[in-house]
Amino acid sequence: MGSTTVADGQLLGAIEGQVHDGPWTDIKVDVDKVNALVRWTGTGDELTYGITAMYFDANWNSADQIPERAVKQGLIDPLGSLDKTLGGNTRRMSLSGTLSWDGDNFLNEINAWIIDYFYASRLPQEPATGVEDIHYHIFEPRQARVSATWMF
Repeated sequence: MGSTTVADGQLLGAIEGQVHDGPWTDIKVDVDKVNALVRWTGTGDELTYGITAMYFDANWNSADQIPERAVKQGLIDPLGSLDKTLGGNTRRMSLSGTLSWDGDNFLNEINAWIIDYFYASRLPQEPATGVEDIHYHIFEPRQARVSATWMF
């Protein structure tokens, strides 16, 4: 993570990556994950503004839940799995911006953002590539929104 001055504003950037196979005995979780953030903010005579870009991508295999009775009966290792075909991948990208300015006893603010979201999971009997958009999503795959606020 780091920041620097660029074009009369502050540019902040951060990136995180993760790769691991987990502790399981019969499946490699094979997690590949990356997070990235870039944000530029600035101020003018009476304006404050900023733009933010975010990115997240992850792929994994899932050991999922196992029944305790199968572990107690010795049918499966405590770090084992029953279905080695589970897993998924997801990606989220967003771009947002804000602009605000002071008035005579009030603050005006405009915010806008665009979000692209993808999620494919792999459940039993589904292809290894996963199946897109048949499972519940917490929000729509693509959105564009604008909000405006005037505070007196």
